[in-house]
Amino acid sequence: MNPIILLPLALAGIGLYLLRPDAAAGPRPVSSFSRGMVVGDSHSEASWTFGGRMGEFLQGRGLQAKVVGNRGWGVGRYLGSPVLDRELGGFRPDLLVVALGANDQVAPHQVDDYRNRLRRFLEKAKAAGVQEVIWFGPSKSEGAQAHRMPTRVRVAETQRDFFRSHGVPGLTVRWIDTLGMTADLATRDGVHYRQPEYLEWSRRAQRSLT
Repeated sequence: MNPIILLPLALAGIGLYLLRPDAAAGPRPVSSFSRGMVVGDSHSEASWTFGGRMGEFLQGRGLQAKVVGNRGWGVGRYLGSPVLDRELGGFRPDLLVVALGANDQVAPHQVDDYRNRLRRFLEKAKAAGVQEVIWFGPSKSEGAQAHRMPTRVRVAETQRDFFRSHGVPGLTVRWIDTLGMTADLATRDGVHYRQPEYLEWSRRAQRSLT
């Protein structure tokens, strides 16, 4: 098997990290929130994609929900645009689901800068009234896009380590590994999925929250 394809499997055991003052009490039920927003990239830009399905999931748990998906966007693009502040300020979610990382390009010497971007993202969420962030890391790439996997693994590991050891006071953060979650799902172009695969990815994500 191609060693690059094995990389997401190496992260599959990472699972979920929880950062909160009362971590021993366990995760807060999704249904205990009132307004949930999903922020993502092309995997969240349509109702049948991952983000769209997660928005439906939040609605099914009784939350008012909104999905913001922008093709090709990553953490830096959201920070450099007024979109994030506008959407957070207009909707005022208390739960924020983030599915970002696939478009983030982080070289080894850029890790510290990326950590700072993650911190700024969390600070914006906290300032807007978000109480908890559930962050899904980058999904896999394969085939003609398999060369992107080393960067995706670096992004996932940086997110995992940052959310495990850093935080914003008063804000709960849950990080969930998506490389392992999507490792066996076939893509249509090396990056994006068809509707059945997006549905399965979202079902796996929902099970990780219940």
